[in-house]
Amino acid sequence: MAEREGGRLEDRLVLVFSTLRMSDGVWLATLAYLSGGVTRPIRYAILLHLGSVSLLASYRTRVKLAVWHSLLVVAIRNLIDARLINSTEPPALAGLGSPDERLGIFIVVLWLVAISTSTLSAVNERELRRRRGDLEALTSLAEQIERTDDSSSVARTLLDAAVASFEFP
Repeated sequence: MAEREGGRLEDRLVLVFSTLRMSDGVWLATLAYLSGGVTRPIRYAILLHLGSVSLLASYRTRVKLAVWHSLLVVAIRNLIDARLINSTEPPALAGLGSPDERLGIFIVVLWLVAISTSTLSAVNERELRRRRGDLEALTSLAEQIERTDDSSSVARTLLDAAVASFEFP
């Protein structure tokens, strides 16, 4: 029974996390629209949101969030193009390329942030696992040296540990 309750709690937490993540995306997309589009400084908040959630969540969550943000900014652009909502983009940005070009550049940057964060996170996790293995080997060596009686057995224990740790023949 406790196992099922724990599973339900975990499912609820995942649901809450997903709902908050999606509502954050809607909120940021709304702010981007109200402040003048994704060419305004609010775009950094969207990238920061993606990067921070990417560091805390799994790889699948990172990809889902990047897709979600991409869909939201494209949806806003399509609503503006269909004249269902008014453009809030300042006229001063008209010389910096078309709105579609600026949107495309932003989406490319968004995906670069998602991919680079995922890659660096994977490298970090691998390095942490390797360091943990090194620490366990060092702890084991210290325990073996504690149990030895003379200097020749300490040297032999140290040699055996080095051969085992570094996989020497």
